[in-house]
Amino acid sequence: MNYWKEFLPFYFYSAIAGSLTIKASWYKSYSLSKILLLAGVGMISWMFVEYGLHRFFFHYEAKSPTAKQLVYRMHLSHHENPKALDSLFSSLYTSVPFASFYCLLTWLVTGSWQMMSYLFLGLITGYFAYELLHYQAHHYTSKLAPLRYLKKYHMLHHYQSPKCRFGVTTPFIDWLFGTYKAVASKNAEKTLTV
Repeated sequence: MNYWKEFLPFYFYSAIAGSLTIKASWYKSYSLSKILLLAGVGMISWMFVEYGLHRFFFHYEAKSPTAKQLVYRMHLSHHENPKALDSLFSSLYTSVPFASFYCLLTWLVTGSWQMMSYLFLGLITGYFAYELLHYQAHHYTSKLAPLRYLKKYHMLHHYQSPKCRFGVTTPFIDWLFGTYKAVASKNAEKTLTV
């Protein structure tokens, strides 16, 4: 397996977020509590980014052949073959435009590239948590009850209700936006064996 290719987004975003954070800390001094608050807000913003991308872009019902191919390449190929690593992680092709938009938007809203840097660090931390949780959902069953629950929740999205359960890192976001769907536990247990 070519780990360099599969994990390229991790290397790329670690370098970008790390460089921005180091540069921001040299250029303007923020208290540790403000940096942690900004990074925390960035992590929370990831939940909304994850949900929005998964629901409105990755499951978009495209009409044109070009748009259908783009949606397939971004995400639907993963539904076709959920264990394939080459479609499990978000590619740079998919993620860079969204990450760039996030940085531009947060810079415009805050008026500070340093604040944007700390928000982006939080966003990337949330993104890495998402990728790790997504990987474990498809390739591993944890002994920890919360991780087993998230695996079951995500498998229900794949195998029973692809129009619901868009939050991989937290079902709370689905509950907030009305896409949470309760399932009888015997059906959920069957899904874990897939």
